[in-house]
Amino acid sequence: MPRLDEKQLVELIGFIYDAALDPQHWKRFVERFADLYRGGAMFFSKNYHGAVGMLAEQTNVDTGFAASYARYYGGLAIGC
Repeated sequence: MPRLDEKQLVELIGFIYDAALDPQHWKRFVERFADLYRGGAMFFSKNYHGAVGMLAEQTNVDTGFAASYARYYGGLAIGC
C-alpha cells in the first residue's frame, strides 16, 4: 500500500471537511482516495438510530459487490 505524503494527506482531510459541509463532496474524496491507493473505494453511510444504511459513493468497485455490501450491512442494527 502506498504511503501518503503530507500534501496528499492534507488534501484528503480537506475533502473530508468539504464533505462535512456539503455531502456532494464525498464523491471527490472517494475518487481521490482510490486514486492515491491505486484501488477501489466505497463510502457507506449508516444511521444507527433507524438502522438504515446506504452506499453513498463508490469508485472502481464491482457494482454487484457494492450492492451486496449495502444490502447486508445496511440492514444490520449494529450499535443500536
